[in-house]
Amino acid sequence: MQVQENFSDLFAPEVAPGDVVTPVPGPVWKVLLVDDEPDIHSVLHLALQDVVVEGMPLQLFDAQSANQARQILRDHPNIALILLDVVMETEQAGLDLVRYIRREMRDRIVQIVLLTGQPGYAPQRKVVADFEIDGYRLKSELTADKIFVSVYAALRTHKALRDLVAKRLELETMAQILREREERLRSVVETAPDAIILADEAGIIFGWNDGARNLFGYTREESIGRSFTMLVTAPLRTPALAELYNIRAGKVSDALQGHAVEAAGLHKNGSEIPIELVLGSWQTAIGRHFSAVVRDISERRRNEANLRLAASVYANSYEGIIVTDAKRAIVDVNPAFTRITGYSREDAIGKSPNLLSSGHHDSDFYAKLHKSLGEQDFWQGEIINRRKGGEF
Repeated sequence: MQVQENFSDLFAPEVAPGDVVTPVPGPVWKVLLVDDEPDIHSVLHLALQDVVVEGMPLQLFDAQSANQARQILRDHPNIALILLDVVMETEQAGLDLVRYIRREMRDRIVQIVLLTGQPGYAPQRKVVADFEIDGYRLKSELTADKIFVSVYAALRTHKALRDLVAKRLELETMAQILREREERLRSVVETAPDAIILADEAGIIFGWNDGARNLFGYTREESIGRSFTMLVTAPLRTPALAELYNIRAGKVSDALQGHAVEAAGLHKNGSEIPIELVLGSWQTAIGRHFSAVVRDISERRRNEANLRLAASVYANSYEGIIVTDAKRAIVDVNPAFTRITGYSREDAIGKSPNLLSSGHHDSDFYAKLHKSLGEQDFWQGEIINRRKGGEF
């Protein structure tokens, strides 16, 4: 009888001639076995070859030295578990590898279980704490059941830590996104020319931008913590508080929220300001909050008054006025035009001013007229026109 030379020859799994051994497809647990004794590798392979943890099989990597283990770790950074001998090239080779993993690779989630060949000896507490060891096993106790328990527990711990790290990274990413969004919103609010005011459900101001300071005259320090009613004239304060109460009660006014409303604001110096405001509200865990975008419409009111005055002059002018577009089609006439020409507004709209042509002027006359308008935006002179009734 031929004597086998080592443990692996005695206990290696039998493979029939022609059989092809293929790796299991799909996700696997990568487990690194680091020991300078071939028999230990054989025992671990036999104990772990069919193990499945959380529905995933194991893929085993072998290293006979700490240096070889470092190369495998560089090639496979997602190793989940290392079963590690301490004494190999040197008495500290295993612990030096642990230091390399924890400090240089900064890997805190890979599980490291020490294998010791000294019966009755366990890693000192200081070693476990300083090197972040996750467990140990005596080589003399490497039964299949004990190996399975150690590996199963270590891999489940690795999965829990990996999930926690992924969740932390997700939360950190979300927090960064929220910070960036907050910064963008703050930048928009702070640089907006309009006043932007935020208030809680009691109407107490907690947000105040530079636009609000420019409009109402109050600094941020003077406005924060005070009621928003200080910004409207006395007759509006009671209705404003009533409307606030309705919104808090869920009775949102369609005419107010989300729509531009004109009101009389009150400056710090006591002067009234015509304002336009748009109110919004949103619900939070601590109650409802409100936003107001407020714009000074003094200039618009002046422009509207000027337009009304111009319209009055246009409508009541004694001289007839024709307005045309760039193609010289009539778009409007005033009442004096109708009185002078006999053409009603309906008669003239859409027509050319040549409906008044009397035939007294030649084409050269009109060419000069249009050239003056084109080059100087102005022409002045006398024209003989014909009324609707045919009179000149």
